[in-house]
Amino acid sequence: MRKPGLAWGMLVALTLVLLTPGVALAEQENYYLGPDGVPQAQLMLNPLGGEMPNYDRGRDVEPGLLLQRSSLGLAEEDVARFQHWQLDLGGQRVAGYPSMVVWSAADRFEAGQHGVFTVYLLDCDPAGGDCERLGSRVATMDSGAGEEWIETIVEFPELNHTFDQGRSLAVRIVVPSASETDMMFAYGYAAHRSRLTINSEKPEAVVEASMALQSISPPVDFGASPPSMAAETAPVAAPTAAPTVPTTSLWPWLITLALSTAALVALGSALMSSLTKPGRHQPQSAMGPGEQGQSSRISVSAP
Repeated sequence: MRKPGLAWGMLVALTLVLLTPGVALAEQENYYLGPDGVPQAQLMLNPLGGEMPNYDRGRDVEPGLLLQRSSLGLAEEDVARFQHWQLDLGGQRVAGYPSMVVWSAADRFEAGQHGVFTVYLLDCDPAGGDCERLGSRVATMDSGAGEEWIETIVEFPELNHTFDQGRSLAVRIVVPSASETDMMFAYGYAAHRSRLTINSEKPEAVVEASMALQSISPPVDFGASPPSMAAETAPVAAPTAAPTVPTTSLWPWLITLALSTAALVALGSALMSSLTKPGRHQPQSAMGPGEQGQSSRISVSAP
């Protein structure tokens, strides 16, 4: 005889499977800034473990990478004034909302400095040249007491781009001349996961963090910046409302819910019917009247 508890357990499990609207509500891809080269390195799918080394021993003694200020932006070719990462995505389509998490600090962890850096998203050839700009944002950082790395979230507009064969997704960072200080960057290892994330939906966490950054970061005076740079000075991670979901997009969910409910009702009815069939009890028609009464008395009095 099947136990009612087991049947109800199966019914509850099926309910969760049918009514849960997908395990991953917003798929995402993470591309970590790799530590394998200066001024060009790879985007990685997983960060490394261990301690972050000093990537540029010829520039300073601090861990991470030091970038000197530049007035050329994306056209900068001095290897001490830019850093470039890329990953071959030939033939692939990238669609969603990009955001960058960047760990940075003022040169030599100097306190009270207002740092500025530009992040570029690019489509480049295998050598890191012939790049098409997919987006760019200018970020600001206040070094505070100057003793720690500071995390900054940089949010980009929605991206929908297909990479031709042999082309790569690239990230480039340049520190413009508007920055009060040269800047250091931490990346490549688990403790400081500087990374590019592509979300299929605009993540609320990024929106909230962006609003917090805007509330504490003072405005930057770009009055003396060259025209090419002034065109890129849109505020980093500006507070934006989450995208409105059209009413018509709810119909697939409602239809799925109705079908799931109907299936559950039918399954429940079938299970209840199978549990209450008379054939599941021991037959008594073969017993005489006295035997039937005795059997009833034994069933009641048995422990």
